[in-house]
Amino acid sequence: MKAIEKDDLWIENKNRHEYIKKRDEEFSKAQLREIKYEKWDDVCQERCFYSKSLIGFINEKPGEWLNYLKDSYIKDYKKNCSFEQINAWKDSYLIIIEFLNNMEISERSGRIIFEYHFKNGRRADCIIVLNGMVYIIEFKVKSYYEKKDLSQIKRYAYLTKLELFKGFDIRKILILSLVDSGFFIEEGDIVICSGKMLSKAIH
Repeated sequence: MKAIEKDDLWIENKNRHEYIKKRDEEFSKAQLREIKYEKWDDVCQERCFYSKSLIGFINEKPGEWLNYLKDSYIKDYKKNCSFEQINAWKDSYLIIIEFLNNMEISERSGRIIFEYHFKNGRRADCIIVLNGMVYIIEFKVKSYYEKKDLSQIKRYAYLTKLELFKGFDIRKILILSLVDSGFFIEEGDIVICSGKMLSKAIH
């Protein structure tokens, strides 16, 4: 058996020290993310129609979830929301809940919000915080996309980072509900896909 040299021990301990240092740095980053996350959640609760943990959302009855959105809409706009809006919410729910139900239980750690109001008055359809990433998701009930759709989600991503998540990566997803189930393309840093392909978009 080869004798263990002092240099070997030093290298081993040096590597271990670097590993521990890196681990502690990552832990500190995680703590920082949690602090930012808590602050974001406080702000979010005041400015969105719905916000819960992913598990909380999964366990929420669909009717109760929809009532949160309708009640918040009435409170903000002093009128009932249209049938078109209600149907759009129902469509987005089915897409999101299918995606989450197909995830491993251990991966369902994060938050989800619907209808976040930016300071400029616009509303983001859905934001998911998952594994240190922020996904901004816009739903369009059509089979095509336009430049204005891409500009809209880019703007929302910019505002999300400006108002909420300055230290996080933002990924942009545009879902078209009237395209083939396998539809998936990328326009720069924007994913455009069908609802069935959301799991591919979030990776």
